[in-house]
Amino acid sequence: MAENTRNPVLDWSDEHVRYPNHYAWFVLASSLDILMTMIVLELGGREANPLAERVISAFGMHGVLVFKFAMMGLVIFLCEIIGRQRDLWGRRVASFAIIVPAFGALMGYTLITRAMGL
Repeated sequence: MAENTRNPVLDWSDEHVRYPNHYAWFVLASSLDILMTMIVLELGGREANPLAERVISAFGMHGVLVFKFAMMGLVIFLCEIIGRQRDLWGRRVASFAIIVPAFGALMGYTLITRAMGL
């Protein structure tokens, strides 16, 4: 009988992602961050992320949208890779991935309310 020699990192035969609830919250927080960034920019503010600022300078808002959604895909992909090796660490990275854009969205909301005098 052949020994099971499948590499868990390279074996993508499982059709489901490891942390679907985390990813849903991550996409929501990231989308809110993008929305708040767009409003801050419209009000005369600037992008806090230097790399995203360069993308905006080079490619405009459409470019930064593609960039930020590509980064979301990369984060989810990395969580899957890490989680296949060490489930706890994959879950921790996915949890942290929610916090970062949520903080950005909250900061954007704070800037918007201050700019509007609320």
